[in-house]
Amino acid sequence: MVGASEEDFQAVLERVLKDVAASDRATPVDPREAELAATERELEKIVKGVSPENLPLFDGRLTELRQKRDRLMTGLARKRREAASTRSTTAARKVPPPPGESKGPLLEPSQ
Repeated sequence: MVGASEEDFQAVLERVLKDVAASDRATPVDPREAELAATERELEKIVKGVSPENLPLFDGRLTELRQKRDRLMTGLARKRREAASTRSTTAARKVPPPPGESKGPLLEPSQ
């Protein structure tokens, strides 16, 4: 774009910036990911910040946080598996089979 006018440059720049902004919005964030991160931070804060002799006092809270973490991890893993399954199914539908495979077994030419 060495010989392009400033208006052309502005138009191209605006189009590129709109494309980048649209691609950023296209990936939805699951709120469970933020909740999982907060739960893991809270667990770490208790485990690292409480002296070993006082950890039994936090046993109930630690158990509750660990169960919450496990539930969130299971839910997110299930969502990722379903998304991967959907992507692979969709991709399989979009890609036609190679020639010869869709027609069944190859027959020997008659002589």
